[in-house]
Amino acid sequence: MTHHVLQMTKDLLWLFTSLLILLVSPGCKKQPNDASALTIPKARKVAPYPVFIETPVGELQTISFDLATRSWDTLDLDEGGLKHDYLPYPLNAGFIPLESGEDVQKQPVWVLGDKMMPGDTLGVYLLGMVQYVEGGLTHGEFLAIPADSDLQTIAVKRFRDFVISYDPVKFMFETWMENRHGIGSVSQISWLDEDKAGEKLAGIINYQGQ
Repeated sequence: MTHHVLQMTKDLLWLFTSLLILLVSPGCKKQPNDASALTIPKARKVAPYPVFIETPVGELQTISFDLATRSWDTLDLDEGGLKHDYLPYPLNAGFIPLESGEDVQKQPVWVLGDKMMPGDTLGVYLLGMVQYVEGGLTHGEFLAIPADSDLQTIAVKRFRDFVISYDPVKFMFETWMENRHGIGSVSQISWLDEDKAGEKLAGIINYQGQ
């Protein structure tokens, strides 16, 4: 019975993921960006915030950009990567660069918009922040939409409107997050709206001394 329920859940999540990828991926496929020619955008304290894309929506593995070696890599599960037999990425994944002295730290962000490629950079507006517990630690990752209207796929700019108009998308994303590193690997998912998310990011930026 348990196996049957898990299979039904996986089938339903696959359907949701497929529909979302169709929603956010209307554009044609582009070629990946050459790592040696990439420039990490400068951090800024006000929106639109700069984002560097690592893993595109629809990808079946976690792609990471090594800031030290300026090279691409794919992460295994024990490195924080996607479970190998799981579902593809439902959104574009990347980071907001945070400067700390001479180093750059990654602040994870999910971009709900047209499909992008590793190394693409864009400005975004925060839609909210998802918080969750994994491995006994609390994590926080931002949800954003492109500032460029040509890259937007949903017509909302506030978290409340997102929940009202796109609740199935929110549900699918939460379910994907809960199980991407194994069934039930994530718990206690909660959300902050765009105002609270902006306050959180401002606090992180100030802490980094930017």
